Amino acid sequence: MMFTKEQINNAKKIIKRYSSTFYIATLFFPKKERYQTWIFYAFVRTVDEIVDTDFKDEEAKIVLHTWWNDWKNNPEKNIVQQSTRILQKEIGLEEEFFESFFKSMEKDTEKHIYSDYKEVEDYMYGSAVIIGYAMGYITKAKSVWEPHAKAMAEMFQLVNFIRDARSDYEERERIYLPQNELHDCGLNPSDFIKQLSSQEKKIAWIKYMDIQEKRTRELGVIGREGIKLLPRYTRFAVLLSYNRYSRLLKKIKESGYNISKRTSLNKKEKFIVFIKTILNKYE
Repeated sequence: MMFTKEQINNAKKIIKRYSSTFYIATLFFPKKERYQTWIFYAFVRTVDEIVDTDFKDEEAKIVLHTWWNDWKNNPEKNIVQQSTRILQKEIGLEEEFFESFFKSMEKDTEKHIYSDYKEVEDYMYGSAVIIGYAMGYITKAKSVWEPHAKAMAEMFQLVNFIRDARSDYEERERIYLPQNELHDCGLNPSDFIKQLSSQEKKIAWIKYMDIQEKRTRELGVIGREGIKLLPRYTRFAVLLSYNRYSRLLKKIKESGYNISKRTSLNKKEKFIVFIKTILNKYE
């Protein structure tokens, strides 16, 4: 069953709005895989927005469960659910992927602090890793790509966690980075806001974030090693995404992990990354 023009345009609108980096990368996919990627991204982004809006946790949980119930029993009435069910049949994506994703989204309405990296990793399986696995299904590289997809997806999400550490705490009281490592560095949750209030705190903050940066870099190395295992038509897109996240992480580190404002790449930086990717170089 083919996607309708309305379904494709709706998914395109969502991915362009929320992830310009990923959208640009998908433009290098063949049309079929590009549309499939848009449809899947639209699904996960739409659900993610339920728990990242102004809903209070209990309200978000009710909306999320309603959405989940419709997904299981009546997806035809929602354009995102309907098109994702079509995609699921096309690529043979197991229901377990969607269940894991919803479990992680539910955690955002219940759990706001993660005690150690194992807990963070468990959360990321449903919120990020299954997306990497789904891309393996779309590109027909699932068996050889999975361990690298896991690492790459975790790298991408950890970069987001580092960049958005302050806004996640201020706006939603969430801290996705490991608490035991925070305490080991002599910090506490309030330092996600006041991390530059003293020289002592600044040094401790850099120490803590260096731990997160090192872990993220190591995952990225594992992820990028798998790019050569992907079908040729997908390699540029994946490398472009990797290079953009890698450069963003580098920029965050160069700022001394100053999260007083959201770090992003400017047009010049994006262009340099694009040229490096064309030359098949890692950022």
